[in-house]
Amino acid sequence: MTADPVAFTYLRAEQSADALVVSCQLPQFVRRHRAKAATSADRLFRKNLLRLGGTPSGAGFAMAPEQSHKLSDIDRRIAAIVEAPLSGQLVERALGITGEERRRWTRDGRLPTCPKSVGGRSGHLFSLPLYSPATVERLILNTSIAQWREQDASSI
Repeated sequence: MTADPVAFTYLRAEQSADALVVSCQLPQFVRRHRAKAATSADRLFRKNLLRLGGTPSGAGFAMAPEQSHKLSDIDRRIAAIVEAPLSGQLVERALGITGEERRRWTRDGRLPTCPKSVGGRSGHLFSLPLYSPATVERLILNTSIAQWREQDASSI
């Protein structure tokens, strides 16, 4: 009844007998630690599938196969939301670390940053370190944080 799924990063599309069934598959890290991004991605998915004439079907939408060429753009837009760099505050909450630890580990290179965001008003510029969601997810999955704390304790 269903054929092989069409490959996307965050969308899953399977052909059934008469329709293409599309669902949004966000990583657990995003659902658990980035609720606003997950909500925005889900909202974008629903809005665009409804606009394309999709009808709710279980956890996804059934749509006409002729519309499938538009899914790549939706997947790309979801990726822009999900893969956006994280603020220091989000990183601290996700990793369970203090602001002091985050700043120290950023300074010494253990916690790499993305290109910095620069902004300011009335000519006063500042830079803000941002972090890759993939890096933070990797740190959650391994034991680097505990090891880094041990290193820091032994160097005092």
